[in-house]
Amino acid sequence: ALAYFETQLKESGSLPENYVQKVSENGEQFLYFYKPMQMAAVCLSCHGDPATMDENLLATLDQHYPNDMARGYSEGDFRGAIRVKIPLK
Repeated sequence: ALAYFETQLKESGSLPENYVQKVSENGEQFLYFYKPMQMAAVCLSCHGDPATMDENLLATLDQHYPNDMARGYSEGDFRGAIRVKIPLK
């Protein structure tokens, strides 16, 4: 699903509202419902441009998440997807 969203974004310049897959697992049928996650303005306090972040916040983030690579995003950037698994019976 992530590749699907990335392809749609690259080809059309925007993300679809959702993506649905029908899958079979161990003989059971499921629908996977995906919704893309985009960076909102509120997210940028911790995940935006480090040059614009408060020094105390950066120090706290570095202390708690020393290997953090989730910075440098802009509002609207594609960040991932939420998946809901629905059994078909």
